[in-house]
Amino acid sequence: MIALQPAATGAVSQWLILIEPLSMSGTAFDVVSSVGLLLRAAANPLHLPVDAQGASFAPVQSGADLSTLIADLKDAIKIPDWVGTLLKWSGLITMIIGIIAYFVSPSLNNRRRGFMMATTGVVVSIIGFAFPVFIRLIDYVLSG
Repeated sequence: MIALQPAATGAVSQWLILIEPLSMSGTAFDVVSSVGLLLRAAANPLHLPVDAQGASFAPVQSGADLSTLIADLKDAIKIPDWVGTLLKWSGLITMIIGIIAYFVSPSLNNRRRGFMMATTGVVVSIIGFAFPVFIRLIDYVLSG
């Protein structure tokens, strides 16, 4: 088990209220006190009680299970090559339509929309051109 850093602990503690089952067999005071501790931890995770500061709220997998997790992640990023081509061409077409809309439209609002459309097209086409490199980079990082 690996203890989480304070920032990760704060994020996990905010979701802990939703996933931790409460025991309704206890008294109402027990239920309120456990919910109160969780609410205080979610509201300000850096000011936890002294006994809870060193504790880990959520375990992180390690050991043999981590290799299966990495294998599952590598299988999840296997995306077909046509996705990059689709992003590239849709970005270029969106950019061209946005440039046309910018220069043809007489109103300021439509020019702004055309500029946003052209900018979005540039970003999507850059993602499309860099898509194979990005996928190979993720595969390289997960390969270790």
